[in-house]
Amino acid sequence: MNLRPLLAAVFTSCVCVLTGCNIVGPAYVLIHGPEKTPAAYRLDPKKPTVVLVDDRASVLPRRSLRTTIAGRASQEILNEKAVETVIDAKAIQALLARDPADRPTPIATLGMKVQAQQIVYVTMDKFALSSDGATYQPFADARVKVIDVETGRAWPEQAEGHPLRVVLPIQRDDLPSGAGVLAKAQEALADRVGVELSRLFYRFNTNDRPMDTRPN
Repeated sequence: MNLRPLLAAVFTSCVCVLTGCNIVGPAYVLIHGPEKTPAAYRLDPKKPTVVLVDDRASVLPRRSLRTTIAGRASQEILNEKAVETVIDAKAIQALLARDPADRPTPIATLGMKVQAQQIVYVTMDKFALSSDGATYQPFADARVKVIDVETGRAWPEQAEGHPLRVVLPIQRDDLPSGAGVLAKAQEALADRVGVELSRLFYRFNTNDRPMDTRPN
């Protein structure tokens, strides 16, 4: 027997008596579940998809961080069934790395070469462990587009792309200084950027994220 409708009715009646039919608090959460953040854009689930992180301005301190971001985003998009097929990002990253700066290949063409039909294209703008050189609060800024390889059409319509800002909670530790600790902190930030990038494309629990991580 499905008790959910009955529970809903009971809780609704109780809350109406106590608050004049303002459904709030734990009862509402129990009935309706956690608050959800909708997808900013729905990818075509049937089209093989690749994530490309473009860092021609060398915002990221190491090239491997592009792979971390793209790899984590690819895995989350696949796990959440936003698409059926994800192509390894390393293939298109290698093509981009060989692309001449004075004669850049269209992104859709790069996607075609790795047999992708849609590309999640990310341009990195900022990536740091502190905004003032003293407070240990990692953050990153990026712009995101989705490019259809066949038509060349992109989401969003704005040429600059959809802004993505990731700001992690302030850390109690001192800013990392040793090479190993610094690399680990940068990897952690890149990993989180990958998660938040993926969440543009599926619905997720609003509270299931770092407190200070939010869209720009």
